[in-house]
Amino acid sequence: MSNSKSILVLFAVIISACSVFAQSAVAEKNDPQATALLEKLSKKYGPSSGKEFAFTMVTEFPGQAKETVQGKLIQQGNAYNLDMGNHKVIADGKTLWLIQDKAKEVQINDQKTGPSKDLSPEKILTLYQSKDYLYALVPNTAGTIKQIEFKPKAKNSDITKFRLEIDPVKNEFSSLKVFNRDGSKYTITIKSVKLNQKYQAQQFTFAAAAFPGYHVEDLRID
Repeated sequence: MSNSKSILVLFAVIISACSVFAQSAVAEKNDPQATALLEKLSKKYGPSSGKEFAFTMVTEFPGQAKETVQGKLIQQGNAYNLDMGNHKVIADGKTLWLIQDKAKEVQINDQKTGPSKDLSPEKILTLYQSKDYLYALVPNTAGTIKQIEFKPKAKNSDITKFRLEIDPVKNEFSSLKVFNRDGSKYTITIKSVKLNQKYQAQQFTFAAAAFPGYHVEDLRID
């Protein structure tokens, strides 16, 4: 999973016990206490207004050194702009641009039907409503912080589980960790959040002049 795609997964309210799942996996019933926390959080971070997240993401692959990246995500409705240094994602609600600075490449996809359609912030914020995952609160000793663990029902999913840490007092999510089948892990820690922001439309549109010399590949069907 590429960094640019994985970060969208990480922003799941999106998203993020083991003992609870072991006891209730057969019944396939989600934890009602976890549902209440997620519904409350989803209302706060919903798509009704512009928002900005500053974060740190740590990537871990077996046998390799950890990689830490600083990033920023701004979102307004179905449009968003993700900047992780060498990896960027821009989406205007219809078209999605994946930008790789090191390779100087840009891929254009349909936002609603392309490969990242299920990884967008607006999808992730309602992930807990999906029938594809089971989730529950797991024991956590970090003060008042609540931890929710999600597991996909599909046996062949690339993601084996992910955990979301929520501060129920502030009604904020503070960190998210994704575990992949290949042994890799992605951990995102929220540094700051700005809500009720307003952004100009050009912030969600790819400007070719800002990326001179980049190879642009249009993968849209039409």
